[in-house]
Amino acid sequence: MSQTDKRAVAAVHAILMQRFPKAFPKDYDAIRPLKLDVRAELIARAPDLDPVLLRRALANHAQRDGYLLALIHGRGDRRYDLDGNPAGSVTPEEREEAQKRLDASTKRGQDRAERVRTHKEREAKRKKQREIERKNREAKTARKAEHERVQQEIAARKAALIAQGITPESRSER
Repeated sequence: MSQTDKRAVAAVHAILMQRFPKAFPKDYDAIRPLKLDVRAELIARAPDLDPVLLRRALANHAQRDGYLLALIHGRGDRRYDLDGNPAGSVTPEEREEAQKRLDASTKRGQDRAERVRTHKEREAKRKKQREIERKNREAKTARKAEHERVQQEIAARKAALIAQGITPESRSER
């Protein structure tokens, strides 16, 4: 799914939240199980919305952890229509399936969090290693510069001695 598609689905979901606030509440904790085959009612009551985007927005909504929790822990085992009126009930089998899906979602989230944690640890190690390498390069450059300075100082002393007429041979004769 492209970014454009995701944006379009998100836009449709925003429209659903605006038009049907009891079925698609903005408050995550207020999500309630929707009646079965609510899509047909949505298509009938929102003919201006693209049915494909509508289906995807509805699927995204029903796959959210909050929706699964509403199925599992819903008060009164009720399902609701677009206007917030009771319209059916949640069966034990549906609760069980929702629990399985929620467990799988939780596992995916934990796995993702572990991958992120591992990635951050590796990046921190790499950053530390790069910092050590940078300091080593700076130290090597400093040592090289010091060596060059000492070599120039030695050459300058030799030149000064030669200018005074003192050569290495004449120094050994003394």
